[in-house]
Amino acid sequence: MRLYILLLVAGLLVRLGLASLAEHPGLFDPNHYYNLARNLAEGRGFVVDYIWQYHQKPAGVTHPVDYWMPLAALWPALSMRVLGMGLLPALLPNILFSTALRFAPWPLYDGSECDERLPLPGRTSLSRLFGIAEA
Repeated sequence: MRLYILLLVAGLLVRLGLASLAEHPGLFDPNHYYNLARNLAEGRGFVVDYIWQYHQKPAGVTHPVDYWMPLAALWPALSMRVLGMGLLPALLPNILFSTALRFAPWPLYDGSECDERLPLPGRTSLSRLFGIAEA
């Protein structure tokens, strides 16, 4: 189990290191969500400062979000509000949540014998349910 935790911490550090080198959020969706999170963190609400699509005629260049799902920007906005504006604070919640997901199977592991070839997260009682591991 120590090795597994060490690998998780190492993976988290690598992801944080790479995220700190990022200069921009990316193209299309990531850029849209970053801009929306920035506007939320600045207290401007669910608005964007560009015309993303033409399904509906916008009232102006700055207009309420009317196309993409706006709630995906809440965690990055909260992080930017607490840690300051920037790309790394915006990326931090998703990095932490996706790393925490690796711990999700542990409560399901009942400690009984199973196929040792499976990694620790795969040694759950659910793995027997789907016939992945030997009982």
